[in-house]
Amino acid sequence: MALATRTWREFATRGVLTPDQILQTGWDGLVVILDAGGYVRYDYKTATKLLAVGETLMQDYGGSLDTLHDAAADPRDLENRIKALGKGIGDTTIGIFLRELRGFWAKPSRRCRRWH
Repeated sequence: MALATRTWREFATRGVLTPDQILQTGWDGLVVILDAGGYVRYDYKTATKLLAVGETLMQDYGGSLDTLHDAAADPRDLENRIKALGKGIGDTTIGIFLRELRGFWAKPSRRCRRWH
């Protein structure tokens, strides 16, 4: 099983799947979850980033990715809004994230041309 999948399952098992739940779990709790999923190498840095992204998502979009999506005027604006969620979110992360949401979100990204 891929590292990311194992780690996601740890988050799901512990009921930590929303920005609010991430913030409530706190840095120490996130490190425990990341470690349990096998994400040991970057656990401290990732926990810090998850908290920052969760906080921005809560402040700017009420914790909702759908609200972020709806606020975007076009694919480029969507990418910029995702980048603005936190330090370290770059083109590669955006490409992967939007690829995974293909079929759920209607605004195709220039990075994900095979949406339809």
